[in-house]
Amino acid sequence: MKKYKLKITPFLNTQLEPKDGKKYPLYYRVVYQRKSTMLKSIHNLYQAELLHDEIIEKEIQEITGLAQYLSEVFTEPMELTGLKSKYEQSQKKVIQILDHEIREIIGENLANCCHPYAKGIRIGEYDEGYPIIALLEVLSLAFEENIIAEIIKHTESRITLYHFLDNAHGSQFKEKRLVSFLNLESFDNGLIKALRKEFSAEESKELYLHLINILKHKLS
Repeated sequence: MKKYKLKITPFLNTQLEPKDGKKYPLYYRVVYQRKSTMLKSIHNLYQAELLHDEIIEKEIQEITGLAQYLSEVFTEPMELTGLKSKYEQSQKKVIQILDHEIREIIGENLANCCHPYAKGIRIGEYDEGYPIIALLEVLSLAFEENIIAEIIKHTESRITLYHFLDNAHGSQFKEKRLVSFLNLESFDNGLIKALRKEFSAEESKELYLHLINILKHKLS
């Protein structure tokens, strides 16, 4: 099977306005199948000269991991046009992605709810000061159980995963970003083992696959 080459080159974008008169933003030139695109460093770094430090090496590894995932290990074409947004998406914490999806679904369900309090609920955004747990507490105070069931419909597995990542068994994965899940061979064993401390083998498998499908959808 033919494999295509990926080349990632860090550079300082001197075409843009320098910071403090001498520091330029760090970018990466990504070349695949003779097509190229530029990605700005996710860390928003500005440098007077290009230094091959650990941050740059790690970022190159993460861009490579994303490209490897999107190209089926460099065996398929990869669209470079949307690579920037997918790279930004891959840097989000998994718990942040779950949080966003839960709020989005609850917001849609509330919009279709006829209860007089429905329009007054603040959905909010991902914020440690207003976590999903706080939103769920607001719902429990405002509505009867049967209405809450309708409002949180289609979020049940996401809420279970969110609570898991937020508790003792899953806390080691709380800060993990989507990019950490792209190399499943090195990550899934630890996550499934942690899930099995709280759930049955079958439940653990279902929750794991559900999470992976959510993350894949974010990069589709």
